[in-house]
Amino acid sequence: MARRKLIQNELGLDTLIPQYGANNTELKRYKKICKEEGDKIKELFRNDDSLLTEDGKKEKTVEGYTATVSIRENESWNMDKLLDLIKTEADKKIQKAVIRQKEYIDENEMERLIYNGSISKELLMKMDTCRTSDPVEVLTIKEVKDGGKKK
Repeated sequence: MARRKLIQNELGLDTLIPQYGANNTELKRYKKICKEEGDKIKELFRNDDSLLTEDGKKEKTVEGYTATVSIRENESWNMDKLLDLIKTEADKKIQKAVIRQKEYIDENEMERLIYNGSISKELLMKMDTCRTSDPVEVLTIKEVKDGGKKK
């Protein structure tokens, strides 16, 4: 808060607003460039099995930067399937707690009930069949501190 007032007092709104606008426009331009470059790097990694490491990631170090591409699973619920299961298998108390008027699952309430042990192990096992999983490619670029020349 104090820093914000200091910046406003030093620069003034007449200077700060156009400066912010210009910086924000430049930031958006760089985000677009980085997104395009990141997508291209992922595509090139996808097609080059020589970059594969022992732990299943792909990695390459060039001019002090290491790029790593790994695959992680994004999990989510198949809400229609889970809703049908909760309606048929869970007791009325659980149904009332997690099913909403538009018939959707209140995930926060369901997590709370799972954490508190209110949902039976049998129902939990069946609920696991309601999960969906999508692979997500994750690109990480780090500056190499020692200037190493890894593959």
